[in-house]
Amino acid sequence: MKAAGCLLMVGLLVAPSAHAYDEALARTYERFFASFEEQNVPKAMHLIPAESWSKRSRTTRI
Repeated sequence: MKAAGCLLMVGLLVAPSAHAYDEALARTYERFFASFEEQNVPKAMHLIPAESWSKRSRTTRI
């Protein structure tokens, strides 16, 4: 009974995110990133490399 309850809870937690998947939006992103070479995707997504971020966070005070 306890296992069935856990399974039900997990199912209820996962269901909203599964229904939120937008296939049309995913295809739009696929077409957008297809024009980039693999090493340029992080730049297109405006991602900061981890090393750069850690250096900035050590030197910058808020």
